[in-house]
Amino acid sequence: MRRFKNHEWDVVVCTNAFGMGIDKKGIHTVVHYEPPAHLESYVQEIGRAARKHGERAQAHLFWSAEDTEALFRQERRSRIPNSKTLNDCWSQMRSVLARPPSGQWFGSHTLAAILPHEDGGEDLDTQIRVALLALERYGLLVEHARLPAWIRIGLADPPDTAVNEHTLAFYRRLHALLPHTRTCQAFYLPELALLLDCSVKALLNKLQELVRAQLAHWQAEVHIRRVRRNHEAWFRRQSKILATVCQYGGDAPADESGALRVYLPALSNLLAQRQCPCRDLRQELLAPLRAMGIIGYRSRNAAEVLVSPAPEIDGTWQNWLARAQQCLSELYGLCRYLYARLPDHADNGTGFALEQLAHERRQAPDTLLAQLETLQKLGLIDMSRMDEQCGSLFFIGNPTGKHARNRYHANAYAYLDRHYRERCQRLHILCRWLDSDTPEQRREILEDYFRYGLAEVVQRYFVQTEPTLHPYPLRPDTAAETPAFSAVQNAVINEAGRAALVLAGLGSGKTTVIVHRIVRLITREHIMPEKILVLAYGSTAAAELRQRLRRLLGRDADAVTVSTFHGLARQIGACSEKDAPAAALADIQRRFPRLRGNDKESRYHWLMENAVAILESQEEKPYYQYIMVDEFQDIDAVQFRMIELLAAMDTDAGDPEQQGYLMAVGDDDQNLYAFRGASIEFIRRFAGHYRIDESKQYVLNENYRSRANLVALSNRYIAAALPPEHRLKSAQHAIRAHRQDTAQAIRYTLFRHERRADMGAWLAQDIARTMREQPNARIAVLCREWQGFDVVQHYLEQNGICARRHHQTDLQPAESVVGQALLDHLLEQPLAPINGEAGEYLENWRRQNGFNTLDHAWAAIRAAFAGEHDISRSRAAEILSQAVHQAEPKLSLLSFHRAKGMEFDHVYLIDQFGYRQCPNADTVRALYVALTRAKTGLTVLQCEHACDTVLQQVLRQQHDARAFELPAVAAPEQLVFHRFLQLDEIWLTPPELVTEAGRALLEHTICREGAWCAERTSLAGMTECGDKTVPHRCTGFVGRKNQTMLACFSKNFQQERCKQHFDVTMLGFTTVRVWQHDLSWYAKYGYQGKRGEHFLLVPYVRFCKPYVSTHSTAPDLMPLH
Repeated sequence: MRRFKNHEWDVVVCTNAFGMGIDKKGIHTVVHYEPPAHLESYVQEIGRAARKHGERAQAHLFWSAEDTEALFRQERRSRIPNSKTLNDCWSQMRSVLARPPSGQWFGSHTLAAILPHEDGGEDLDTQIRVALLALERYGLLVEHARLPAWIRIGLADPPDTAVNEHTLAFYRRLHALLPHTRTCQAFYLPELALLLDCSVKALLNKLQELVRAQLAHWQAEVHIRRVRRNHEAWFRRQSKILATVCQYGGDAPADESGALRVYLPALSNLLAQRQCPCRDLRQELLAPLRAMGIIGYRSRNAAEVLVSPAPEIDGTWQNWLARAQQCLSELYGLCRYLYARLPDHADNGTGFALEQLAHERRQAPDTLLAQLETLQKLGLIDMSRMDEQCGSLFFIGNPTGKHARNRYHANAYAYLDRHYRERCQRLHILCRWLDSDTPEQRREILEDYFRYGLAEVVQRYFVQTEPTLHPYPLRPDTAAETPAFSAVQNAVINEAGRAALVLAGLGSGKTTVIVHRIVRLITREHIMPEKILVLAYGSTAAAELRQRLRRLLGRDADAVTVSTFHGLARQIGACSEKDAPAAALADIQRRFPRLRGNDKESRYHWLMENAVAILESQEEKPYYQYIMVDEFQDIDAVQFRMIELLAAMDTDAGDPEQQGYLMAVGDDDQNLYAFRGASIEFIRRFAGHYRIDESKQYVLNENYRSRANLVALSNRYIAAALPPEHRLKSAQHAIRAHRQDTAQAIRYTLFRHERRADMGAWLAQDIARTMREQPNARIAVLCREWQGFDVVQHYLEQNGICARRHHQTDLQPAESVVGQALLDHLLEQPLAPINGEAGEYLENWRRQNGFNTLDHAWAAIRAAFAGEHDISRSRAAEILSQAVHQAEPKLSLLSFHRAKGMEFDHVYLIDQFGYRQCPNADTVRALYVALTRAKTGLTVLQCEHACDTVLQQVLRQQHDARAFELPAVAAPEQLVFHRFLQLDEIWLTPPELVTEAGRALLEHTICREGAWCAERTSLAGMTECGDKTVPHRCTGFVGRKNQTMLACFSKNFQQERCKQHFDVTMLGFTTVRVWQHDLSWYAKYGYQGKRGEHFLLVPYVRFCKPYVSTHSTAPDLMPLH
């Protein structure tokens, strides 16, 4: 500043705030690198130029859409979003005010989960003060001055012996304040430090020197209160996070200042892979490291942060983390010591004499004080503040007088709301000014802005004024994304109660309503995206929700937590179902007979119980302001309990309201998981448990998906097949068809081959015809079990039709050997550009790194990048992570259960019960779901002697259903079809591939260029299959030349081969990374290298299954009732 003012420097680059302090003549140019928040600031800042009479100057402003997005994002994060959030703050304050006056104080961590803030500290303190101001203005509380920290000091007689000169000088200064020696006098510690012109910590050090010289005795008391009931769990999790992230960052690039550039998505993936997922790395990793004094950091963009060590910390990322682990260990000892001496109830605190505490801990007082402050920053204790730098405690009291209130009302937020709306309008006007086409338009807007009132300027320049009240850019392109909603749908979207129940029938637009409710919460109610949780039952439904939200909200959608129950349980417990102890599984199978012998479902049940146990023991649960649960009819008791805990429902409390806003969406007719303990009874319980009256219960019963005849068929079937006591919806809530277009006749037939040859042959030919006539139509074949698709796929391949089996274990190309190598390359420099065609860049990288093209993952990766050009490496990494082995096909093969939530133009439904199956409530609901997947055309193919006879009768009674006969066909000798083996069909930890030699074979021989693969496009003829006649022998695919094991079959798959006598031939492969949590496998096979993960070869095979046709003489199965 001095050099610039003295004309020693011609140019200064500075922040806006620094620039506003410049006042000198001769400044002729002001350049803005990005726009300020409103026009007033811009005019004031360019006013730094031409400040003297007769001077002229010019101003330049550089900006992009990203800059205005950042301004709106900052506006959203620098406010208390809405009245609901302020009410949540009041709920916390109400519990503080219920304490005795001496305990009516709280730490900033109390509101940290409720209020938006970047990284705690001053940002959070400011938000808290705004909230307290609003509550005080409304008369709900008063904010008090800070609670003092006192010290009692007594001085000895003047020394007779030689004493350190500095110590003696301090003694004399203190003696002037304490004329009566040996008599202890109380001082307010911050004031005493101010009088002696030193900090509190320096004062404590000097007092300690006096004590050691026997010149004084003193006692300082700090008041400490516990924050967590279970501090042990916090330290265990933090230790696990630090141990995991030590593996990251050795080669991370640095910016020009030398700061380490940390790419958060890569670090998040690493933690998730090590079963230690973090929802917010800034809060769960970086903020604790900063609180411990290890690092400083700043955000570079949404995905990257720049991390620098504290001044006294040297070395690499690993050195910093080693220092953090040491610090964490020391803090754990102190925290454990304190918690053993603090009352169990967090509201009560204890006074500690600092000198005595330091003596017992064998620490210097200043060191102890620093550690206490760190524990407070980490949210582990509350401590009465010692000086101005420890500013995270707030002291409140009950109001008095005629304006005092004790109940919250939305009016408490009114004045904040007006202030925030005006800020938004000023920001929108700035954007309108930036978007102006000519200098004349910009000048006109600027003049009008300072000539007229804010409301009039908005009226002049915006056709619709309501959107200018919200902190989101105006996006006219999203108008087309908003459908016309019915009155009931609008009511659900705008529902504001604490709890609501929605019974959503098939095709009623449930997913669309959920998505637009979330959009409204974020863009109109200004709820922070990270405060919203959506629980979907399956991964497919969760992925669709994320995709739709991303299309409407852009980057803000990424912060919304959309998860399955099991995914959230893994995150809460920092573990997976594979970590289930054997004893726990045995106990679960003893308590739940339905799970006996079912290891997979038992592990999932353990995962959920483990998460619930953690939530029950945590006083600080994951805070979500809004929770939406989809497919509520499919939840079980333990999932119901998880929802209760997440919503902070306390049935024993005097106030019956839970903390979060909860909405359950379900359909009793779609309960497909009764075998897992799911029950529609939980829908009934939900209404009573959360005290939901009829005004908060909605029924969406208008079907927007299917034609009227399809809706009529499904209504008749479910009414005939399920007794009334098995359903919640009455006749008045029957699904109604919204579509009025001309109906296409429903077709149905019976097939006589139990092995489905006649059905499969006709089906393939009819699908081929439909594809020719309607090339853009989406078609699905639905069957009760996956094995039912073998004959279908055989005839489809004969007709040249490609189909995709939607199986639970879909393989991800990004998890392959070549995919992981490419991902590592892209994330080394995530912001580096890829110029030109991305596909050409990938091919050059592949050749330079010696990978061949035999792994099917490479073709899938190339397909994912089709048409991409001029992108960043981080964008390329995102595309890579979304690649699939087969893009969305026109023909899908799905089980009834897997088809849930999907829709298709034409559906072919195969109705055949398997061995020993009979109709029951579960099979009826599954068939009902399958019937309702079709939008336009439905063809029902029923096995003559093993089908649902109720559906058979309903089809015969449907006036527009047309029966047809299947032509007779000669049974084939064998069924031939191709697919990848599923992961449950191969051994995931084969001894031959987890050793050093096995890993080298897969990663450096099979996947790399070499003489063996020159000019090859497949592995046909290079492998052979083990014996299929010995059911218990470990066998699989081996190299034909050297008999090296490449893939080992699972026990069940080998037994199935022996039973059915079918052959498999390996034609190709992909690779996939597998996580092995039981590290004893590696020790068992003598592998001492990197454990916990390895790559697996997944064969792409040709199946040849003998076709044996048998004609069943079983009688027709009886209907359910």
